[in-house]
Amino acid sequence: MAPRRLLYLDASALTAYLWQAHGPVLEDSFPPSADGLVRFDDYLQSRTRSVFHLVADVAEEGYHFEAVPPVRGADRKAMLRRKSGQYFFGSPYGVALSLGRQPSGRRDEQIVFAGLTRPQILEPWLNRLTTRECPLASLHALPMLMPELARRLKLDTRARLLIMATRAGLRQCFIDKGTLRFARLTVLGPETTAKLPEAFLEQSERLRQYLAAQRWLARDAILPATFLVPEGRLHEFEAFRNAAPGLAVELWDIGSAARACGMRPPASNGSGAEALCLHTLPQRRVSMVQLASPAERRYMHLWRANTVLHAVTAVVLLGSALAVGKLYVLGTDIGEAARALQDDIDRDRRARQAIEARLPSLPARPDELRGIVTSVRSLRAREAGPQPLFADIARALDQMPAIRLERLDWQLANEPEALSGASAAPAASVSQPTPTPIRPGMPATSGLFAVGLLHATLPADHAAEPRRGIEAVQALAAALAENPALRVQIVQWPVDLQPNQFLRAPNLSASESRIDPPRFQIRVAARLDR
Repeated sequence: MAPRRLLYLDASALTAYLWQAHGPVLEDSFPPSADGLVRFDDYLQSRTRSVFHLVADVAEEGYHFEAVPPVRGADRKAMLRRKSGQYFFGSPYGVALSLGRQPSGRRDEQIVFAGLTRPQILEPWLNRLTTRECPLASLHALPMLMPELARRLKLDTRARLLIMATRAGLRQCFIDKGTLRFARLTVLGPETTAKLPEAFLEQSERLRQYLAAQRWLARDAILPATFLVPEGRLHEFEAFRNAAPGLAVELWDIGSAARACGMRPPASNGSGAEALCLHTLPQRRVSMVQLASPAERRYMHLWRANTVLHAVTAVVLLGSALAVGKLYVLGTDIGEAARALQDDIDRDRRARQAIEARLPSLPARPDELRGIVTSVRSLRAREAGPQPLFADIARALDQMPAIRLERLDWQLANEPEALSGASAAPAASVSQPTPTPIRPGMPATSGLFAVGLLHATLPADHAAEPRRGIEAVQALAAALAENPALRVQIVQWPVDLQPNQFLRAPNLSASESRIDPPRFQIRVAARLDR
């Protein structure tokens, strides 16, 4: 995180502090002269990576109270900007502090317009910050820090005076409803410093009378007042605690207040009250209400964008590192698993080699033996005969003695439709198998069929009754199909069944007086590996 530096500006000098958790640490002081500005520029040159907060404790300030119509959004911003420009004409350092809305009537919003009326006091120092491109987080008048200081001290902030002695003088602030309502600075001379309790009471009574005259306070009301007393002088104030009847005085020394705020007692030549106020600056609710313009805070916005970019980059790099670490662990586990698997493979290989070493030697290599076995199986498949097929055909023909078998062709083939119908000789015979080679590369037990083609005739009296012949052929095919392992197909019918012809026997010749018996063909196929 970038270091935070606090700049305290009064009429005599600009003092630089380094913010730390235990309290601001004094670094250097620069007078408002040419030499002081040069030294301040050198101071910034080596600290451009720090974030700066500037606090002005000067008498050139103004506080104006006004009740404005209750508007919202852009209209409210424009109205407050216009009224702030009217109250602080010629000065860009003005801000509107809301005290809430009135409890009755139109319920107007109560606004305190606070600002610095002499910007020339700030410009030399702000120009140096802009030239060096230093991020300016906020610009405050010292009284704007008082509400947060009162909250840290756990004081009732509904209506209270908070008075302290700073390097600039006697600072008096009136806090109403937790918000700054009015403040003023009284310059203390050397003779006044010796009579500091009387100065506290006198200025407090004057401020109480002013508040009563403005009707911000009832005339007979007792106003709570908290005096932040320089360390070591608390006994001097005890005698004046009840000197002002309109004030309820509460005394805090700077050391006790610092410890209540969680910081060490400030070590300084003055009262140390300004260090106590500066310690509240990093609080977010303090930094949100500030006087610097957007142009003066330009490098602060760039610094924030750069910080966010670095944070996102760091998160991405961290995520990438975690992902790489996870992948490394997974890779290690996978590598160990792969090595264990390889060890198992090597162990199994050695065991197999040991078993093979105990076996008798083979006449040939395993791949050669595998080819020989395949060839033997192919040769054995080619030796298959048609005996099972003939037996099935004989059983079917025994059921139909009127049908005469004239010829039976058969062959071994890869398809059950290998044999097609052809004209047959009249004599009954069993022809030799047609040499149909098996497809190269196909195993003999896959798709090898014994195919037979029956050439048969019906009795001559079936020629005059075509329907009777068709039924006889269908009955023979049904008898063959009773064996589910056979594939039966009628190749040629005993009559011509074309749809554009008359139903007649194909063997009936009008020129001849002799009638040939009707002929038909049936193909039967059976797998040899069944």
